[in-house]
Amino acid sequence: MSGNIKVAIGVVLVAVVIGGLYYWYSSTKSDVAPAVVADQTATPAPTGPTLPSGSDTSDTALGQDVASVDADVSAMTSDTASIDSGMNDTAVQQ
Repeated sequence: MSGNIKVAIGVVLVAVVIGGLYYWYSSTKSDVAPAVVADQTATPAPTGPTLPSGSDTSDTALGQDVASVDADVSAMTSDTASIDSGMNDTAVQQ
């Protein structure tokens, strides 16, 4: 084997050994307490409609749902306009 190949293999072996030692050291040293996993069965996900009319599918109920969605979109548009105007403020001289 030539000298360059021996050096390359040596560098790779040293890197593997250093990596293994680092992995071993980091796995044995635990600075962070283990995370507490919440019980998945304690709080089930809500099921069912979240619109005002519930499960009613009549035209009147659908009209109420559309009106509710329109009101939410209008409120969001107003909030977005307020945020945009806040982002475009200019500095006031003091």
